[in-house]
Amino acid sequence: MREEVKESDFKHMMRENHDTIRRIAGYYVNDPHEQKDLYQEIVSQLWLSFDDFRGDASPGTWLYRVALNTAISHLRKKKSRPSWKFWQATDEEPAATEAKDHLVEAEEKQLLKDHIKKLDPMDQTLILLYLEEVEYQTIAEITGLTKSNVGVRLHRIREQLKSMIQNKLHRHGS
Repeated sequence: MREEVKESDFKHMMRENHDTIRRIAGYYVNDPHEQKDLYQEIVSQLWLSFDDFRGDASPGTWLYRVALNTAISHLRKKKSRPSWKFWQATDEEPAATEAKDHLVEAEEKQLLKDHIKKLDPMDQTLILLYLEEVEYQTIAEITGLTKSNVGVRLHRIREQLKSMIQNKLHRHGS
């Protein structure tokens, strides 16, 4: 009976967090096939760790922690760089025939992705969680930082990215 409840609870959690897990997988790997593999690896690790979830943190915080640790471990094994597609809900890039606004937005996202890749791994994780609209307290629980430290670091990261992008645009505009 307990196994059925566990499976039901786990399936519910996966339905609720499918897109989040997919975005994390897309953030860490470029290849669509490897993204699917990483997604499965994350789900597998979540299942294996599900019995250890004690409820000390919220299910979302626990899921992020397991998913990010699994993805980082996967990345270390593969020695590849993140793709930074975490803000897209789908695997598809905007079509070339879409409106000009979509093309400008895609260029801006690519510029942001390029600069995020230059950050150290902890700052990359912080900005990913920030862009996922995770609350500072939850980010603190996931990363082990204090809430105030998360706020300070995110402010510095945003300022650093803003400066990097403005410098790039200024150099190309001259």
